[in-house]
Amino acid sequence: MFARDGGEAVYVLDLGAVFALENLLQVQQGTAAGSGEPATARAMAGEVRALALRCGELRVALPLSVVHEITRRGTVIDPAIGAHAYVGHVDWRGRRLALLDPAALVGRPRPTRDHALIVVVELDCGWLALAVDEALGIVACDETRRRTATDSDRLHNHVAALLEDEALGPLLLLNHAQLAANDAVAAYAALAQGMTVRAKAVNGADAVSAGEAWTRFAYMHFTAAGKLSAAVEDIDAVTAYPADTMPCPASGPFQARFVHGGSTVMLADLRALLWRGTPAAAEAGRVLIVTVDDGAVGFVVDSVEAIAYIEAPVASYYEHRAGPRSDGDGLVGCKRLVRLGVGAQQQFLSVVRLRDLAAMLLAEPSRVQAEV
Repeated sequence: MFARDGGEAVYVLDLGAVFALENLLQVQQGTAAGSGEPATARAMAGEVRALALRCGELRVALPLSVVHEITRRGTVIDPAIGAHAYVGHVDWRGRRLALLDPAALVGRPRPTRDHALIVVVELDCGWLALAVDEALGIVACDETRRRTATDSDRLHNHVAALLEDEALGPLLLLNHAQLAANDAVAAYAALAQGMTVRAKAVNGADAVSAGEAWTRFAYMHFTAAGKLSAAVEDIDAVTAYPADTMPCPASGPFQARFVHGGSTVMLADLRALLWRGTPAAAEAGRVLIVTVDDGAVGFVVDSVEAIAYIEAPVASYYEHRAGPRSDGDGLVGCKRLVRLGVGAQQQFLSVVRLRDLAAMLLAEPSRVQAEV
């Protein structure tokens, strides 16, 4: 410390000691690790589905093209500095990620810091984690469903459009390209440190060669008289059981029909289809909407548990077709036992091929009735 001519005290900082502080991270311009394909390039064909998220009372949507994983929030390390939308940072798969608050990003008050989940995203500027309270499901976000946002939201708050979902109500669709171009967000992304996401030590993949090809598998976990999964790419939307339905012929596989997004959707109880003699799902359940060439089917399930993004070697994927069961489990051609991953990270999933099942229900209902 020394005194200026006017008597003011001036403190001299040791920059080496400052940068050695535990919670102070060095920011460097660099290229984000990952697929190497920019998020904007991945979205060139048009984004038609988004992940709906709740942050307090605020509901936002993020294109699935940039979502990498949804996971429980672990320990949040407080930020070394106070900055807009910057909550702190979290450790995820050997990588340290800046944790941002979506409410603050879109210019809304931050509801609470006690978020239950984090959503890991890969933007053109790098990896980030978003703090959210709940993942509400998948919604359609094609151009026909978008409404113009206010000028302030579009220009300053990273909002691409407003979405009106029949079940969830209004959602703010985030503009991930604008977010990635923001200098502050890019600096947050540059805080990511540590091992690469596919490091063997993190995944327990000691038996996998360094040149092994990896990919991301996306599954939705749900319950329908049992714990099941389905490929996210098979599902066009998730909604609550409709309040207004129209009847269907009693002899067919469908229990009712309703209108969603201007199109007719045929309702089918997935519990009754897969397990003969199982009581029909309660009307308070969720509906997984699947669209095929012949139309759309809404599969009624008990609940939607989570959306999981699983990084695993391509060669680790193994699919076994389920055989007939003594308890009357039908439609075996649309059920699979899937094995993913290696070592300690190996997973086994009971997967229903909903797109195949929807096509069968619409094209060959008599075959389904015979099996059920």
